[in-house]
Amino acid sequence: MKYPMWILLSTFLLIKLSIGIAHADINIASDNIPGILDLNDKQSPYYRFIQQVNLATDGDIVIDVFPPRRAGNVFNKKTADCHFPASADHAPSDPDLLQTIPFNAANAHFFAKQPFKPSFTLKTADVRFRIAFRRGNSFGGLSANLDPHQQFGVNNIDQAFGMLKKDRVDLVLAYLPDAQELATKGNGDKSFYKTPQPVYVQTEHIVCYRSKETEIFIEQANQAIKQLKESGKLRKILGNAYLAP
Repeated sequence: MKYPMWILLSTFLLIKLSIGIAHADINIASDNIPGILDLNDKQSPYYRFIQQVNLATDGDIVIDVFPPRRAGNVFNKKTADCHFPASADHAPSDPDLLQTIPFNAANAHFFAKQPFKPSFTLKTADVRFRIAFRRGNSFGGLSANLDPHQQFGVNNIDQAFGMLKKDRVDLVLAYLPDAQELATKGNGDKSFYKTPQPVYVQTEHIVCYRSKETEIFIEQANQAIKQLKESGKLRKILGNAYLAP
């Protein structure tokens, strides 16, 4: 039986979204993403998406939403069954990991105060940029290959865009849709400009450690995602955050 959601803010700045009864079958760790997965806004797109998955699967889901980077650490320590949103594409042969079919895409762009030339790449740039990005995001290995440009790893993308707004850096490297709200509202009455094409693309999934319970959960979640896609409901739920995977 499904019960209403409730939210608990702990002394460790951990926000817990419980979908169902106190004892949950599946525990999912997630990063808090303003405007995308926001527990203060039940209409935020990834909140609505995971609600639909919960309704279509047996048992119950508990989502623990952490400050930036914490969710990945919690999942890596195996204190959560699953990580959302995430991708296991970097470890396709890991027998311990399962992931749903993709429900969205995550496109990495550089952001700046001035428009980019259509042909812009770091390789063709004739200046040494100061680049901020969130620690823990590899962007397919791109963040480890930014030399000779000056790099600033920060704890969250809010800090990165704050540095860009104050001219402390020249570029921010970040994902859409994660940075959507900051990119459009973080520069006063102006939006930041992004590179015309993504510099890296990955798909978004729910990633889980393999167990009897998660195998059933992934199978049922896949059916739910397929139905949401085929009906057109997924695009409506995600709204401006939808990026075709």
